[in-house]
Amino acid sequence: MTGSDVLTEIQDKLSTFSTEEARVAFAKFVPNSRNVYGVRLPMINNLAKQYKAHGFPLIGKLWNSGAFEERMLAIKLLNKICRKDPDLTLELLDLQS
Repeated sequence: MTGSDVLTEIQDKLSTFSTEEARVAFAKFVPNSRNVYGVRLPMINNLAKQYKAHGFPLIGKLWNSGAFEERMLAIKLLNKICRKDPDLTLELLDLQS
């Protein structure tokens, strides 16, 4: 499965698991958020476990997609694998001098 296929699969899952209730909650707590699916954090945590093996390339794709939950998933994945390659982690975060 290519990186684009995995991203599309994740986006489909996020759309499937979105609820209006969660979307309203996000609007309340993150008032300027625009690109929000409305998926609760436990589901994002499950997706992070499921897609951990796809590593750094997937993290970049998720972050660049711009949706709130996709970025949350990217952060969760990065937290799970950052110790494997600290230099690449810093490069992704653009903190390396």
